[in-house]
Amino acid sequence: MPTLQKNLLHLDKLQSAGILPADFVEIRKAAASQLRAEINCKVIDALSIPETEDAARFERLRIELGNLTEGKRYTWDRASGRGPGMTPLPAPHVPGKTEFECFDNAVRQVLSVSKEEILKREKRQPKEPGKTTKRK
Repeated sequence: MPTLQKNLLHLDKLQSAGILPADFVEIRKAAASQLRAEINCKVIDALSIPETEDAARFERLRIELGNLTEGKRYTWDRASGRGPGMTPLPAPHVPGKTEFECFDNAVRQVLSVSKEEILKREKRQPKEPGKTTKRK
């Protein structure tokens, strides 16, 4: 469970036990919610430019791949939603006891990887012969 969520639960327990007054708890809960929202805004701001650049890069890649396959006909297996030679990757293992914990850990793993690390991983992957990408 995320730390802010734990703190909110502790505040509720202390209020229920009569240790903290209700107005004190409500003010602190509002402050914690404000902090969470501000952190989320900063994360979104930090990711918006790289994500926009990635969207443009993948759009160019999709168009390039579409141009390479122009004139070719592919048949799709409607039952599986896959085309020839396409098999889905298995889901990675994400630790957690509950579905929420697994989701929370998966999001944490994704957000903790820097763009530089992702680009390094892409460079290390072997390229298929005949496929080239144009960089501007």
